[in-house]
Amino acid sequence: MKSACTKIFIIIFILLPFYHAWSDECADVKNSITIYSKYDDKIKILDQAYLIRPSVDSQNEALAKISKKQKGSIVVVNDKITHVVQSCDLSLFSSLDNVSYHNLNGRFIIPGLQDSHVHNFGMNVDMNYTPLFINGQPNPNHPDFPGQLAMAYRMAYAGITSHMDLTSYTNETMKLRDNQRERWVTKNKTTEIPYSHVYMSGGIFALEGGHHGNLGWLVGTDKHIRVEIKKSVAQIKPSPRRKKILQEIVKKNFDTFNPDLLKISYDHNPHRPNNPKIISFDRQLLIELIDVAFAINPNVKVICHIGIWQDLIDCMDAGAHAVTHIPYSSDNDPAYQTPKEIYKKMKDKGLAVITTQSAYMELAFIKDKLFDTTITRINCKPGDSHCKCIALTCTKTVETGTPTASSHFFEDSFFKSLTPPSLRQGYFDFSLYAGNKWAKWEQDHNNMGYRHQTLRSLLTHGVQVLAGTDSMWESTFFGFSLHRELELMWLASQVATPPLRQISQMEVLRTATTNTHTLLNHWRGRLVPGFKADLVVLKNNPLEDIRNTRLITEIMLGGELFQPKEITPIMMGL
Repeated sequence: MKSACTKIFIIIFILLPFYHAWSDECADVKNSITIYSKYDDKIKILDQAYLIRPSVDSQNEALAKISKKQKGSIVVVNDKITHVVQSCDLSLFSSLDNVSYHNLNGRFIIPGLQDSHVHNFGMNVDMNYTPLFINGQPNPNHPDFPGQLAMAYRMAYAGITSHMDLTSYTNETMKLRDNQRERWVTKNKTTEIPYSHVYMSGGIFALEGGHHGNLGWLVGTDKHIRVEIKKSVAQIKPSPRRKKILQEIVKKNFDTFNPDLLKISYDHNPHRPNNPKIISFDRQLLIELIDVAFAINPNVKVICHIGIWQDLIDCMDAGAHAVTHIPYSSDNDPAYQTPKEIYKKMKDKGLAVITTQSAYMELAFIKDKLFDTTITRINCKPGDSHCKCIALTCTKTVETGTPTASSHFFEDSFFKSLTPPSLRQGYFDFSLYAGNKWAKWEQDHNNMGYRHQTLRSLLTHGVQVLAGTDSMWESTFFGFSLHRELELMWLASQVATPPLRQISQMEVLRTATTNTHTLLNHWRGRLVPGFKADLVVLKNNPLEDIRNTRLITEIMLGGELFQPKEITPIMMGL
């Protein structure tokens, strides 16, 4: 009996500090809510939810809390999170007039998601590459051209509470961003549903005649899409004269758009389809351009579009904060093998990588899922398209496709809620895939598996990875593709081989939440007091299946809580 009492005393002695910490935490949050309620503040309480906090917990830690039924609460005042607590019943505040209380009954809260690479020209490119304008007027035959605001609403509907626009109609994007930020300055005194927060570049800095050339044929003319460095400037030897020219170009751009980001096209990949010879900056000009940008605005974030590992190394050494796209790799070509110790160097330098697997892999996945393909050789006449003649025999390769029973994700209800039928239908026309060099290129590289392998290596070695989709291009879809990007990341665990470890769902979530603040310092993407109140409520646990990020019941954006259905199809241009 004495021994049993001693054990009970020891247990109480061990647990007592934790009880006091818990009770003090609950008392603190209750006192704070009482004080806030006396002022003209907007108070929201999200209670009785499982909190998925990628910046705080590991996968196993979060799952342990869930298995123990440890539900949490989040208190929001105006547009900021003030308290995040576990196991506190805050229902007593549900009757206060100026407190909006929400019992989430065991649903799951994750931070608001961010797509770190989009081009919001207000449209999704279709398989035909239909131009947006004809003779300067909007093209009535384009299958999905609702405008920039509609696309920002599609992202909000999908729980994407912020995004990085890395080149679009720069004047219009600036207005969208500045109008939005003015809204928050006035403390949300509006009944409008908010749209995804905009972080923008002031166009893309590229060499005259080089990669990221004029997109006017597709999106119409807008001189601010591309900030062109003339070849004549590049040919000037490094000198005060060249530096002054670069200063004038960068300062004009910064003064006009006050960009959050500086995007530079620095791509020397000779293996991309249709681009056998890419013209880009040389290394010295890249260094000078970044130095000039930091001298004008030390806070601007520099992002390089890259093609190969050497591009990444040059941008990292020049001071870039991030690169977008996974570098081309080939074990069969020594010039493109992954450099030794590169992942350690990237981690030490703090360089982030934006993945864009949706843009570089999805078209091949769609083709493989929707069609069984057959390749045959037929006779042709000299001069016919793709006809090759050897001696007197002329033949060409013909690819045909038979529809499969699979619809891939095209019948997914979440996908259908974000894309019009006119856009979806085009992907079922095999004639648009036959001979498509990008689809073939993606198929070949998917089979090589180097993107999955590199992604898994980046995460294994602790490199900052950001989820980005390159949305606007064919096979990407505003809103939906970020969720698909997360799925593709998780699938990388199933493809890549040891000794690289598996990727957990929590790690995948970090790429679209926690890591975004590490890059932008914008106080979003984390369920932490002091951060902006951007979050997503889910029906099911995303740590069991990453696709559960699509099962959204509520969204909070800048402290405003709403259901996806409140963003109507009309608002999304559907």
